[in-house]
Amino acid sequence: MQTSKFYIPGSTTSVEKFLESDSMYYLWCPVNTIFHNSKIQALGKEKTSISHANLLNAKRKLSALEEIEREKIGRRLDVIYVASDIELGGLEVGPKVDNTKEFQDSMLKLPFVLKDMLTDLINHRPSLLREAHVLGYNINGTGITLLDMDSYKGNVIRVRRSDKLVYPMTDDDYVLKIVSILELAAHGKVIVDDTYDLCCNTRVRPSADGEQNVVPPSFIPNNSQESSSASSAKKKNKKK
Repeated sequence: MQTSKFYIPGSTTSVEKFLESDSMYYLWCPVNTIFHNSKIQALGKEKTSISHANLLNAKRKLSALEEIEREKIGRRLDVIYVASDIELGGLEVGPKVDNTKEFQDSMLKLPFVLKDMLTDLINHRPSLLREAHVLGYNINGTGITLLDMDSYKGNVIRVRRSDKLVYPMTDDDYVLKIVSILELAAHGKVIVDDTYDLCCNTRVRPSADGEQNVVPPSFIPNNSQESSSASSAKKKNKKK
């Protein structure tokens, strides 16, 4: 373990002062290195989510009257888990305890991107609607939480969060706490591996452009909502 050297008696390196990159590389490396020698890649350095970008740009079109909308880029995550061209999860890390950042990452940013990953996966493979899962990790200071997102009933997205595990700060409890973190990383790997195996054994069928999505992406209205809002706007303008 790369982290054990910091807990040898006499070590003077304080893990509490690590920067974000050091924290990810030295302390929380098991959640990424567990995928070594597998088909899953843990891509870091603030990678943009392609699934999120595709859904943001799904409504871009050429028009003879209006200027084409500029292409949008997806949200950036500290780590994205990818196999082949399939995005299967992501990770956000903050080096210090910050309740505001934890709320934004764990409750807003990370779930939005994970939902778009799940949406993209299911829209191409509708038969996996109730079986596919995507993985998320939120690291805030010395704590880590696992997010497991799926649509087990087919009509709502469910996010399950593990209890927060705290990283060991002394050599007294290092072994017990690091074993729990390794167990969490193993559980996350099972989630990703199972979904990837399902994707590899499911054929992506051709579909016509404009077909209704199986799972609507985050905060993008469907056609019926757009038409109703447009008609209500027209009625208001007529009244004026």
